[in-house]
Amino acid sequence: ITAEGFFVDFRYRIVDAEKAASLFSPVIKPLLIDENTGAVMAVPTVPKVGSMRSTRKPITGRGYAILFANPNKHIKPGHKVIVVIGDYKAEHLIVEGEESSPSSNR
Repeated sequence: ITAEGFFVDFRYRIVDAEKAASLFSPVIKPLLIDENTGAVMAVPTVPKVGSMRSTRKPITGRGYAILFANPNKHIKPGHKVIVVIGDYKAEHLIVEGEESSPSSNR
């Protein structure tokens, strides 16, 4: 959880750039699914920045991140989620992070 709960930051490292190349296609739309409710979160596209994920050629050993929108802070720390990117699926991932502290709600 990041940005005071409004995003879920999915981080990963590429171990084989050739096998991972299809995951970086701009045509593929990654999804984050809450296992308990079935709620589906997508990657937002910001006008000046573009998609909140990399679509460049992957490099072996490099770390990457995808930011999923989390409207209404639906996904919370401790929730189990599924990340789907094309044919790739990672299930039973436990969301980490802390709820916003009272001082950050000013």
